[in-house]
Amino acid sequence: MSKLLGSDIVTIIIALIAGLVALYQVKSNVISEARIKWIENLREILSSYCCELEECSVLKLDLNEETLNKSDKELERAFEKFYLPYSKSAKEVLKLQSKALLYLDSKNPKHKRIEELMRKNSLLVHEKYADNRKEIQNNIQEIIIISKDIFENEWEISKKLFRI
Repeated sequence: MSKLLGSDIVTIIIALIAGLVALYQVKSNVISEARIKWIENLREILSSYCCELEECSVLKLDLNEETLNKSDKELERAFEKFYLPYSKSAKEVLKLQSKALLYLDSKNPKHKRIEELMRKNSLLVHEKYADNRKEIQNNIQEIIIISKDIFENEWEISKKLFRI
């Protein structure tokens, strides 16, 4: 009877350990999947943001060029032609920027730097009669470099499997 009870206890302990290991593995997998989804979503948002910001800066320059030293009639035509696309693009940039900011962690220095660059780009792209496209392009390149580093680090973390 004592041997039977001892083997039952060992079986129960092994089952409990296996259950805890399985629970930990499931939790690790859920976290890993969430991290991968976060990486994919942020990557998509940042790439769209960079493309749309570039487009918006070009549209703003076109608008500035077409409205500079124009008569009232010419201004009206220029606004009809260039303001609506610029306005739509600016709204899309703002939407993408807001989404990205919600995905970023302000406590992380790399994330914080992306946030700073995005805020700086917002000011540069809408600055009246200024051609800041080169600075915006440099900021976009920096965002891409920092993002690649963030994604690489996060990807390595999410790839790690539970090891005993």
